[in-house]
Amino acid sequence: MITIINNPKSETYKQLKNIILSNDFPWYYNSTSTPGYETTVDKEYVDLPFYGHILLSRPEKNKFSAKQSTYFDLVQKVFDEIVELNNLSDKYFFLRSCINCTHPELKTTYSIPHNDHEFDHQNVLIYLTDAGGKTYVNDEFHNPSEDDIIIFSGEHYIETPRDKRRIVLISTIATW
Repeated sequence: MITIINNPKSETYKQLKNIILSNDFPWYYNSTSTPGYETTVDKEYVDLPFYGHILLSRPEKNKFSAKQSTYFDLVQKVFDEIVELNNLSDKYFFLRSCINCTHPELKTTYSIPHNDHEFDHQNVLIYLTDAGGKTYVNDEFHNPSEDDIIIFSGEHYIETPRDKRRIVLISTIATW
């Protein structure tokens, strides 16, 4: 199930967004978005390359998450504001966090359906641009607008944008 939550669009959020969308923000090329997953026989899905900026590494790598970017502190502040505005439980911890940039494709392409972890978690996705590029979760989809925030669990994949860069902040969390 996809849940849309409110974005505070606070000064902290605007500051973070301006940094990420600036010409000076460091991006790192990834030739694969879903390592370990295979495309379907009919090639309907593609292991899309993308540019990313890891804020907090996956816990699977070293058996713990590790801060990889000085920008993570600002992300944490924004996330706290989102939790407060939406009256969400503050009983969570970050598992991973990354900023992803997918370039437009003339032909609509879909990433490989996948789960971000092999254990229970929730995904929190913030759309930083108005590029479109639907997010599919199980049998639902979200057609994004700039500044939308969605929370979901389960297998998911994306549709490539048509004419602009799709820039998102994706974090996974565990709650109790």
